[in-house]
Amino acid sequence: MGLIKKDGVFKPTAKGKGAGGRLTIFEPVHEELLLLIALVLCAVAMLYDRGVENLDAQLWVAMLSLQTLPYISAVASQLIAQRPDKPTAKPEQTGNDIRQMEG
Repeated sequence: MGLIKKDGVFKPTAKGKGAGGRLTIFEPVHEELLLLIALVLCAVAMLYDRGVENLDAQLWVAMLSLQTLPYISAVASQLIAQRPDKPTAKPEQTGNDIRQMEG
C-alpha cells in the first residue's frame, strides 16, 4: 500500500465510541488527564505548603491554573464527543393545535 503496492483495502479504525467500561472514554486523552491532575495537585500542594495568605503562592497557583485550561478543554471535548447521539424529534401537532392556528 502506498508507494510499493497499489491494491489494498481502506479500513477505518474504530475510535472507541460506546465500547468498554467507564474509564475507556478517557483513553484518547489520558495524557492530558494526567497532566491536568498533576497541575491541580501542584497548585494544592503550593497552597498547603506556603499558605493561602502568601502572595507568591497565589501568583504561582494562578499561573498553574491558567496552564490547566487546555487540558480541561481537551477532557471536556472528549466527554462531549462520547455522549450518545440523540435522534432529532419532530414536534407532533394535534388537532387542537391546528384548529388554534386556523382560528
